[in-house]
Order: sequence, then structure tokens, then C-alpha cells
Amino acid sequence: MKNKKYIIPCIACLFPIVVGLYLYNDLPSKLAIHWDSAGNVDNLIDKNLVIFVLPLFMAGLLLFLNSALSKPKAAGARSSTLYNLLINWLLPILSNVFMYISYMNAMGYDMNMSILIVIIGILFIIIGNYLPKVRQNRLLGIKTPWALEDEMVWNKTHHLGGYLFLLTGAIYLVCAVLSFSGYKSYMIYIPLVSTILLITILVLYSYIIKRSIH
Repeated sequence: MKNKKYIIPCIACLFPIVVGLYLYNDLPSKLAIHWDSAGNVDNLIDKNLVIFVLPLFMAGLLLFLNSALSKPKAAGARSSTLYNLLINWLLPILSNVFMYISYMNAMGYDMNMSILIVIIGILFIIIGNYLPKVRQNRLLGIKTPWALEDEMVWNKTHHLGGYLFLLTGAIYLVCAVLSFSGYKSYMIYIPLVSTILLITILVLYSYIIKRSIH
């Protein structure tokens, strides 16, 4: 590995394997990997796949994305603080949080999946803060065809995107609080709808801006 800064994030992605090995004999043969909107487990797979394959996949994804963003055409993405936050911080955090929820659930602890909603909400807020600062590139950002063709469209789309990501993140956090309070039906559907609206609005806005300048 040419760049040593990737070593610590990769180790962090793989750390759940160490915890899984420590708990191995206390874990059932199958572990939860998915929960429904009410927080009930609806998908179990072999614990060896969860303990070993999922962390390895996250570490591999981290290396792949860093490799992709090292190419010249990704200079605008690579120079962004958002790039480092999303790839070298987010993936290890998600790897650890998801795995520990699965482990604790298997050992009988009542793990509320709203924790993941909180993390996603915080992620949206972080993205919203840095999105307007991302320079035009083909690997990171709101890559509509019109934004990629015109730098002004890119900048305007990302400026609006910053506000919308902040708003969506706030919606996620509110829904997480409602879920902790017992309103579990809010946990999936409202964040999902808000995310679909976010994408739809940004795509349409990018198109409208492009049409307005030509």
C-alpha cells in the first residue's frame, strides 16, 4: 500500500473480526443482518459470513474507493474534505456499529436499530456541510449529466444540495428520536421518502438550471 494513511481505517474496518472471534463460542450459528421497520430481525445468515466476510468487504471497499479516487480525473473529489470523511471515516464507523449491533442482538441485548438512523442522519448533515465545497469531478458529488457538463450548474446544484442534505439529516434525527420513543413506524418510511424527495429535487433543479442558461 503506497499511502500509509489507509492502514488505520482498514484496521478499524477489520476490528469487528477480533471481537467476533472473542465472542465466537457465545454467538449462535446465525446472526442478524437486517431488521424490519418495527425493529424486528427479518434476515439471519451464517455467523462466519458476518464475522469474517462483512468486515473484509468493508475494508476492500475502502481500498477500492481510495484507489478509484487516486486517478487524475478524480482530483476534484480527492482534494475534498468530504472525500476523507466519507471513505476513511464513515466505512470503519459503519463496519463497527453494524457488527456490534448484530453481536449484541445475538447475545440477547435489545439493540434499537435507530442507532443506525442517527448515524445516517449525522452523515447527511456532514455531507450537507461540505457538499458546496466539492469541486467539479466525475466520482464524488451530485453527478447529474447537466452538472458534469457545466461548472455553474454543478456549483448551484451543490449549493442547494448542501441545504437539502442538512434538512434531510435533521429529519433522520427526528425520526430516530420518535423511534426511541416507541413510534417505530417512523423509523424507515419518513426518512426513505425524504431521501427520495432529496434526489428528485436535486436532479430536477440541475436540469432546470441547465435549461435556463441555454
